[in-house]
Amino acid sequence: MNGVLRRVLVEFTRVNTADPVQLEAAKGRWWRAALALIVVVTVVRVVMVAVLPYELAADEAQYWDWSRHFSLAYHTKGPAIAWSIAATTALAGVSEFGVRLGAPLYAGAFVLALAALARRIGGGEAGGKAALWAVLLALSIPAYHATALLMTIDGPMLACWALAGLGAYRLHAGAVGGAAGGAVDGERGGWRWGLLFGAALGVGVLFKATILLGGVGMLAFLWLLRSERKHSVLPGVIAAGVVMAVAVSPMIVWNAQHDWGSVRHLLGHVGLSGSDLPGGAAKARGYRLSWTLGYLGALVALAGPVVVVLGVAARGALRRKANDAAERAGAVLGVCAALPVLLTYLVVSLFTDVEGNWAIGAWVALIPIGGVVAARAMGEHAARVRGWLALPAQERPRAGILRRRPESVVQVALHWGLGYGLVATAGMCLLGPLSRLPVIGSLVPIERVSGARALAAEVERVRGALGDGAFVVGSKYTTTALLAFYLPGRPTVFCAGSWLGDRRSAYDTLSVTDLGAVGLLGRDAVLVDHAGRTPVGERWGGALRFESVEEAAKVGRVAVSVGRGYVGAVKGGGAR
Repeated sequence: MNGVLRRVLVEFTRVNTADPVQLEAAKGRWWRAALALIVVVTVVRVVMVAVLPYELAADEAQYWDWSRHFSLAYHTKGPAIAWSIAATTALAGVSEFGVRLGAPLYAGAFVLALAALARRIGGGEAGGKAALWAVLLALSIPAYHATALLMTIDGPMLACWALAGLGAYRLHAGAVGGAAGGAVDGERGGWRWGLLFGAALGVGVLFKATILLGGVGMLAFLWLLRSERKHSVLPGVIAAGVVMAVAVSPMIVWNAQHDWGSVRHLLGHVGLSGSDLPGGAAKARGYRLSWTLGYLGALVALAGPVVVVLGVAARGALRRKANDAAERAGAVLGVCAALPVLLTYLVVSLFTDVEGNWAIGAWVALIPIGGVVAARAMGEHAARVRGWLALPAQERPRAGILRRRPESVVQVALHWGLGYGLVATAGMCLLGPLSRLPVIGSLVPIERVSGARALAAEVERVRGALGDGAFVVGSKYTTTALLAFYLPGRPTVFCAGSWLGDRRSAYDTLSVTDLGAVGLLGRDAVLVDHAGRTPVGERWGGALRFESVEEAAKVGRVAVSVGRGYVGAVKGGGAR
């Protein structure tokens, strides 16, 4: 397959380098190839989102439920994800497709921004080739494929991250001026790129605050290369700060009104004092080496072999001479944007288990410089192969790492990385069949995107038997959100998580899901909880009071119970 791709690209960009007209045209052909690939992949992903048989994941359902109740922010996140889903469901209807439609579109914007940055770093024909390879690198990372198919906060944040990187680089390049900076207007237009930088960071925070780590690194990039610029970037930085402050103001206002709930939620991830965990902080736990090893392993596994290319790109370009200033600046940007993320979560891994997607932005700004290095390395590799093939067959020495023909570390990592990305994408489309295979089947997380519809059908059966007025309560935000989406009529579903000793969620701050509302008193309820050894009356009675509670059905490990005559939530009966 790699050979076919190479032949197609060679034919598409064939040019007589002795002809200035053809040479100039070639500069645009590589770029047009990159754009065409982005468009094709985006269309394919939209189709995949439309035909995939998966139910919503719990987080997707939660964000959709938020979209029914507009707010300046929510307890765990900013408002942008809810606003985005409200827009796509208004366009495509309330369905799995409507909720997920934004995912491939954000992914397309993400890759386009990376390609534009790689093109700028490489310059000329080399820039077009770098853009195409940057696209291929992004398509080789399985974690980024997942964000293109599921509507979570990560995909939009990645798009904002890439745009912020483009803005920061262009802000620097404009102040450098001349050939190295690729600009002649210097500081006169620099503030415009500052606006992009700040707006992308601000909107990104409204999706996921992790982007602030990348923003800190990008500011470090601007500071480290200050001696290389003819003009000051201060006007651009000020413009970035102003527009970012305006963008995040809704989230700041909401948090000021709600005891800084989003901050407390973040503190809870590492169990620090003042968090939203029951009691304010997690119980002390001894360090586990598996936390750090798991974090490092996830970094590599979620990116695949192209991590080698990104590492080579950062090291090699940083060591280049001053006449490669544009390339060196791209490398410094990539390293500076990656290090705060990598180091922060390395420290976090000393206190708790780090989820795989937390550091997903680390590789973003390294992809454009990776595209520059990949384009050069593949050109050198092609020249070596041509020279090797020109030799008589019996005189060709073994010159590869895995094969007899010439190979290089970067070329092998690229080829294997592309294959890794394709296999991972195919696997995401075949979770059902893979989950039924021996050995690996138990490792496939099919339960995250299945089972909610069946549970909702059973809950609806029990609710129907209770008659009008019965409401539904989930013990966790995950169950609550999925039932809200899949129950007929999509009613309001209440969450008792924090009352039962779990962490607070957005359901604790939405007025429509207040379990203390007077209008609920005296009504029957369907209670949905993971079954355990504790009798249902005891599981629910410590926080929510009913005249009687009895189990009505089980769906797998989930117990569906009936609470008759709601008395009310017990103050202090749960973790508030």
